[in-house]
Amino acid sequence: MSRKKPRHPTTRSTKAGPAETAPSPPRSKRWLKGALIALALCVPAVLAYSNSFRAGFTLDNDYIILGNSRVHAATSENIGLILEHTYWWPKMEVDLYRPVTTLSYLFNYAVLENRDNPFGYHLINLLLHCINVLLVYVLARRLTHGEWLAELIAMAWAVHPVLTESVTNMVGRADLLAGSAILGGFLLYLNSTETRGLTRIGYLAGLCTVTTIGVFSKENAVALLGVVILYEATLRKEGRNLRSAAWGCAAVAVPIVTLLFQRARLFASNPPQPPSFLDNPLVGAPFLNGKLTAIAVMARYVWKLAWPATLSPDYSYNQIPLANGTVRDWVAWAVIGAILAIAAVLYKRNRIAFFFVGFAFITFLPTSNLLFDIGTIMAERFMYLPAIAFAACLALLLQAISERIGMRTGAPIAMVIITVALGIRTYVRNKDWRDELSLATASAKAAPESYKTHAALAHALSHTEPIPQHIDASLVESERVLAILKVVPDDKSEIAPYFNAASNYQKKGDLSLGAVPIVPGHADPPEATRAYERALEILLQGVRIDNKIGEKQRAIETRRGVPESQTAHLASPHLYIQLASIYLKLKDSEKAYRTGLYARALSPQTEETSLVTAEAAAATGRKDESAEALVTGLLITGDRRFLAPLNVLYREGLDPKGCAFTNTPQGPYLNNSCEPVHAEICSGFADMIEIDRWNLKPDFANQAKSRAIVEFGCTEQSLSQGRKIEEFPLP
Repeated sequence: MSRKKPRHPTTRSTKAGPAETAPSPPRSKRWLKGALIALALCVPAVLAYSNSFRAGFTLDNDYIILGNSRVHAATSENIGLILEHTYWWPKMEVDLYRPVTTLSYLFNYAVLENRDNPFGYHLINLLLHCINVLLVYVLARRLTHGEWLAELIAMAWAVHPVLTESVTNMVGRADLLAGSAILGGFLLYLNSTETRGLTRIGYLAGLCTVTTIGVFSKENAVALLGVVILYEATLRKEGRNLRSAAWGCAAVAVPIVTLLFQRARLFASNPPQPPSFLDNPLVGAPFLNGKLTAIAVMARYVWKLAWPATLSPDYSYNQIPLANGTVRDWVAWAVIGAILAIAAVLYKRNRIAFFFVGFAFITFLPTSNLLFDIGTIMAERFMYLPAIAFAACLALLLQAISERIGMRTGAPIAMVIITVALGIRTYVRNKDWRDELSLATASAKAAPESYKTHAALAHALSHTEPIPQHIDASLVESERVLAILKVVPDDKSEIAPYFNAASNYQKKGDLSLGAVPIVPGHADPPEATRAYERALEILLQGVRIDNKIGEKQRAIETRRGVPESQTAHLASPHLYIQLASIYLKLKDSEKAYRTGLYARALSPQTEETSLVTAEAAAATGRKDESAEALVTGLLITGDRRFLAPLNVLYREGLDPKGCAFTNTPQGPYLNNSCEPVHAEICSGFADMIEIDRWNLKPDFANQAKSRAIVEFGCTEQSLSQGRKIEEFPLP
C-alpha cells in the first residue's frame, strides 16, 4: 500500500488538474517591491518631519551636546570619560548611564564635524526613526493579517505627534536607539526560534549585540526581555520546543546583567543624585498615593495618544497634582480599568490585539513610576514605543468595524485620513521646537501649572533681544514660578528658580539704572531700587531653601555613617555671589563683603567669588583686603583678569614705591619682592589654607602652605593668621 505524500506548502490544487508549484517572483522584483514599500512608508515620516531640521539646541541639547566636552573630540581620553561616567557628567552624576547615545553625539560633533550645526543631528535622528518605521512594518506584517494593514499601522505610528519629543528633539536619540533595539531585537528573536544550527547561533549573537546597544543607549531597552516573554505567553505556536525561547531569553539577559553590573560599579564610588521632588512629585509621596497617581497619569498618556492637541516637553510640579479622589482621578482610574477589562476580553478573542496592548504596557513599565520613582512624573518621549500599540489597535478596530458593516475599504480610508491629520499636527508641532522662546511659549500654554515651563519662558524672554522690551514679560513669568512653588516645603524645593528669578530682577534694575544719567550723590531711580529689593527678597528665600537642602543632605551623610566633622559644607556659591552683588547694588557693602567671603569659602576656584569679595571690600574702604582677595583669586585660578583691578588699587596708595608689577615674557605680573605685594600674597595663602581646611581638604592646605614657603618665602607665622570662616557669619 503506497503512502500518500503530504502537500508541499509551495504547491496549490486546482479543480482543473493536479497540484502545481506556485511560481516564485524573481529576486529583482522582490527587491523592487520591498524598496517601493520602504519608500512609501518613509515618505510620510520625512514629510511630517521635514521642518524639524530648523529646530535648534533647545532644552537639554545645549548642555548634553554643545556643553559636553567629552563629545567635542574623538580621542581615547574622551571615549574613556564617556564609558566611566553617567549621562550628565561633569555637571552631575545621575542614575542614567547611556554611553552609546553619548558616543553617537561624539560621532556627529567630532567625526561628521557637525559641531553646533543642528542639521546633521536631525538627519541622524530622522534616519533612525525611518529605520524604526520599517521595523514596525515588518513586525506588524508578521503578526497581523489583512491587506495593507501592516503598512497602515507603520505609517500612522511614523507621524504621530507624541513622537516629536524623540525625533525632533536631538537628545531624543536615546529613545530612537532603544526603540531600534527592542524592535530589531524582537524580530531577531523570532527568527532565532524558527531556525536551527549555525543560523540560529547567528541570530542569537545578533540579538545579544542589539540588546547591548539598546540597554547602553537607554535603560528602558531592558523591556525587550518582557516583550519576548509576553510573546511566548500569548502567541507561541503549539508544540514548539521551549528550548529556543530559553536561548533567546539568555541572549537578552546577558547584556541586561552587564548593564546592572556596570551601573553598580560606577555608583558604588559616586552615588547619583536622587530624583527631584519638583521634577517628579511622586518622590517621597505615600506609597499608595504615589501609585494611584501613577495610574492616573497613564490615563493622561492614553488621552495624548488619542487627541494630541496640546503637547509639552515638561509636566513638572504642579501640572499633575497627587491623586486625592477628585472626579478627574476617578475618571482616569476608570479609563485604565476599562483598558484592562478590554485586554482580558482580547486575550480570548484576539491574541494579536492583546499582544499589542501588552507590548505597550511592558515598554512603558520602566518609565511608569509604578516600579520605582524616576526623574519625571510624565514625559511624552516615553510614548515612543507604546504608540505602536495605539496605531495597531486602531487599525485592527477599524478593520473589524469595516468587516462588520461590509465595507472593506472603510478601514484603509479612515486610517489614511487619520494618518494625514496626525502628520499635519506633527509638522505644526515641529515649529514649536525652533528655539527656546517658541518652545517655552508653547509649553507654558500646554502645561500652565508646571513651574518649569514658566521658568523656561522667563529665561527665554530675558535673553531675547531687545531685552528692555521683554524683561517685564519675563518678570511676570518669574512671579508665576514663585507662586507655584510657594507651598513647596523648603527641603523639597530647589534654589535654581529663585536664583533665576532674582537674576531677572537684577537685569531689570540694571536696565532701569542705565536708562538715566548717573549723577554722583543722587539716589538710584526708584524703579531700579524696587527691582533690586525684590531680587534681595527672592535671594533670601533661596538662601533659606539652600540651608534646608544642606541640612537634609548632611542628615543623609550622617545616616551613612559619616561623622559630622567630616561632612562637607553644602551650599551654592553662585547663589551667594549673586546675593553679594545685590547687596552692592543696594549700597550695603558690609553685608556684600561678608557674603562674598562666604561664597569664596564655598568655591575659591570660581573667579567671581574673589572678584565680588574684592569689589565689596573696596566699597567698604578696605583697599588692602580688596587687594588680598584679588591676589588670592589670582593665585588659585591663574586668571589674569585680576591684574587690572590690582594695578588700580596699588596705584591708589597701596604701593607707594611703585614696585608692585614686574615685566615677564607673558606680560606684567606681580612682583613678590615688593613689600606690599609679598604681604598680600602671604595673607592670601593664609586664607587659602583656612578655606581648604574648612572644606575638609587637608592635602590641599598642606600643598598651599608648602608652595607659600618654598616659592614665595612666606613665614610659618604669617601663614597661621588666616581668617577663620566663622569670623564672617552671613548677614
